[in-house]
Amino acid sequence: MSELRPTSNPTPVEQKQIINKLQKTALKKDDKWYLVDASWYKKWQKYVDTGDPSASPGPIDNSSLLQVGGTLKEHLTDHRDFELVHDEAWYLLAQWYGTRDMNTAIARNVVEQGISVKILKVEINMLKVQFCKHGDLENTIEWELSKGDTLATIERKMREIYNIPSSRPVRLWGRHVRPRFNFLGDDPEKTVNDMGFYTNELVIIEVQKDDGSWYMTVDQTSAGNASDNPTTKVTTSSTISSTASNSTPTAAVRPSTSNNNYNNSSHSSSYQSHDDSRFRDGDKGVCGLANMGNTCFMNSAIQCLSNVPVLTDYFLQNEYQNELNLDNPLGMKGEIAKAYADLIRLMWSGTRSSTTPRDFKSQLETFAPQFTGYQQHDSQELLAFLLDGLHEDLNRIKKKPYVELTDAGSRPDEEVAAEAWRNYRKRNDSVIVDTFYGLLKSTVVCPECTKVSSTFDPFCHLSVPLPQNEERQIEVTLVPWQAHRKLTLYTLTVPKFGVIRDLCNALAKVANVDPSKLIICDVYYNRFRELFNHDEMITKILDWDKIHAYEMNVPFPDPETTVFQPVYQREMGPYNWRLFSLPLIVPAPKSGVTYEQFYELVLARVQRFLNTSKLDTRWWEVEKPVKPSGRRDEHSSDGEHSSDDSDKDDAMNDKWEEGGRKLFRFVVANANGYSDNRAPELDGGKLRLSETTFLSANWVQVAQKQLYKDDEYPDEDNTKSDRNSPEKKKVPVLLTECIDLFVTSQILGAEDLWYCPSCKKHQQATKKLDLWSTPEVLVVHLKRFLYHGSYRDKIDSNIQFPLRGLDLGKYVIGPEKTPAVYDLIAVTNHHGGLGSGHYTAHAKNRYNEKWNYFDDDWVRDATEQDVCTKAAYVLLYVRRDPSKKPLAVELASTAPTIIVERSPSESMETS
Repeated sequence: MSELRPTSNPTPVEQKQIINKLQKTALKKDDKWYLVDASWYKKWQKYVDTGDPSASPGPIDNSSLLQVGGTLKEHLTDHRDFELVHDEAWYLLAQWYGTRDMNTAIARNVVEQGISVKILKVEINMLKVQFCKHGDLENTIEWELSKGDTLATIERKMREIYNIPSSRPVRLWGRHVRPRFNFLGDDPEKTVNDMGFYTNELVIIEVQKDDGSWYMTVDQTSAGNASDNPTTKVTTSSTISSTASNSTPTAAVRPSTSNNNYNNSSHSSSYQSHDDSRFRDGDKGVCGLANMGNTCFMNSAIQCLSNVPVLTDYFLQNEYQNELNLDNPLGMKGEIAKAYADLIRLMWSGTRSSTTPRDFKSQLETFAPQFTGYQQHDSQELLAFLLDGLHEDLNRIKKKPYVELTDAGSRPDEEVAAEAWRNYRKRNDSVIVDTFYGLLKSTVVCPECTKVSSTFDPFCHLSVPLPQNEERQIEVTLVPWQAHRKLTLYTLTVPKFGVIRDLCNALAKVANVDPSKLIICDVYYNRFRELFNHDEMITKILDWDKIHAYEMNVPFPDPETTVFQPVYQREMGPYNWRLFSLPLIVPAPKSGVTYEQFYELVLARVQRFLNTSKLDTRWWEVEKPVKPSGRRDEHSSDGEHSSDDSDKDDAMNDKWEEGGRKLFRFVVANANGYSDNRAPELDGGKLRLSETTFLSANWVQVAQKQLYKDDEYPDEDNTKSDRNSPEKKKVPVLLTECIDLFVTSQILGAEDLWYCPSCKKHQQATKKLDLWSTPEVLVVHLKRFLYHGSYRDKIDSNIQFPLRGLDLGKYVIGPEKTPAVYDLIAVTNHHGGLGSGHYTAHAKNRYNEKWNYFDDDWVRDATEQDVCTKAAYVLLYVRRDPSKKPLAVELASTAPTIIVERSPSESMETS
């Protein structure tokens, strides 16, 4: 290993230097990196920064990252849930601090991700697939694969699982979208990433017959994945096939991923193209898109754009071919437009219920590396990129002229707006601009000289803010100073972006306490997860945090005279010491206290938990509990047995018999409650106390059993709750309210100042946006994701938007030739929260005007009532033309001719 490994533990400063150097190591394919719990890593950083021995983070504990059974939780976020450390750094940290258990080591490989553009990433979540054997597709075994696993690795593992000798020839097949099987080829070095496996991909191992023949025959064999040879025609024995009459596709059936989903007649077909005659016009466009691993964001955006009639006609009738701009330096050499056109032809051919947008994904990664790999992305960002990419690939302007901008001066808005639009069209002229672009007027007013500046800018989507409550509610358990007062749970309303002091003030009003004497803490499993300063942002408190407010007898903080000492309580379990009950904060004089004095201070803090009527009895005169053999400190940093604890307890019992009556003794602990059972140090006969040093009160068993009342600190559900501010029932928000906010004047932020040409300096001006002209297809982006510093949140307000007749007339201040009245045609939905969401889409079929719901490769009918939900994220509206017939009537008589140039690679990619 590296020469950086020390023979003995280095100092905190040296540790910091060593680990920081290792953390700068560049990613290298097949290297290992380790996940470390973010809270532990944060404590380690604090420890090496301060050098305070009492702040040692203790053994590495990754239990918060694991599910029951030891598998890694899904949707974990880097820096929030975990930190990645180099393998050498992991070895050193584990050597210095130890680990809780065998599951603590979570290693992940560096793999190449991407189809066309390869980038190196640490693979956090493995890909789940289903293994099965040919002839027994019903019984599958779930397995996790790395994107870097090779075909040879998979074959070796499946031979082991199914007891297939190495001398017996086998072939591997993959299937994700029914009913097609993909021959995985015979290149043993092909990786899972190269083969384009999807989540829940069915991987089938086929064993050669005794006579040397195969059950599944390949008309044309290619060493590669299905995308290399989509013309592969597969016929099988009767064990996995059925007649074509039993395989009529239906858009309303979703492939199951359960163990019995691969052996039924709905998809065990002869794997040939579906007959076009089985489809009606209403089935065209009703085509799901397979999820290739977190590609739901892309699928939902494509489904929405696919249902824009004018754009889809443009591609289906091959008009795009005459307008491809292959030399545009801002474009993508026409590849995005061609890949999108190919995909649209497949989706609107009416011959399939789903398809795999592999080629489109490949081109997307080539020209937009930010979408490389299989991480989740924002559907709106993908849609914006796609519109921009299509525009540049189809820009009719082959050589963009230089356009000199002129000041608006005192000219009328109509003249300035027309000039701005003409100048833009001189450089940007495409079907995308024709369809999706409108014009915004931006008015900025200087607060000092009142100068007004107006500009006109094109837009292709409206990102509208959502009305949001500027307040939030937080549940806080008050721990009163007086022992006779019970713990009480309050629900407090506080400013969403306020500070902890605001929370203290809110609690003070309803609980009649002094806000300056409150310490706000997050208590997690009987220990402090975080203690907050009054000036910290309230956004650091998460909705699921267990917040406690400890009332003190002096103001907090009080660095001159008082130490607020954290103290844990521990009990002896069947085998180990363990935390129990409420952790304590004990104010003590900064000048110091003796052991006995501090004991009395702690005893006063635990009075509320004690049966005080027994304190004056000889309660200790009970049979001594039998000492457990081989005691091990569950919260010990070195994991050694604490066999001397019982001897100390015996000595304490002897002292009790002499009148001592000590209920507990103090040991040094760390922030997690782990301890090697060292007694706290004395300095001149006084305890050395510190707010960064944690002590533990280790209760003697007999004292805890006789005196401690377990019901005084009940679970949250049983805690009395004075809900002074019950949460208001959420009411739906109208889309027009969001647009009202969009056009409302606002003062620019301090980081977004405007340079005033009159004052000759940057000013915090007032800015107002207005709609000057609107496009034929209006894209409305609901800004659900909120970012405020390090705070992130999703606004889940139920936005009510009309399916018909969205009238923007009152917002349009320019001269409109056609009324700005719109009808909804598609919606992108985002389900779930940050880091764990899923995208779907609703879209209105142009032929029958019926709504469909698209969830990756699953498509089903939807009603109008299904469309408007609180998951709506991006809305697509088409301008209503009052002179036209209803869409379904018009299309019935004037359906466009779809030109399908089907290549061999398209002929067999059926679903």
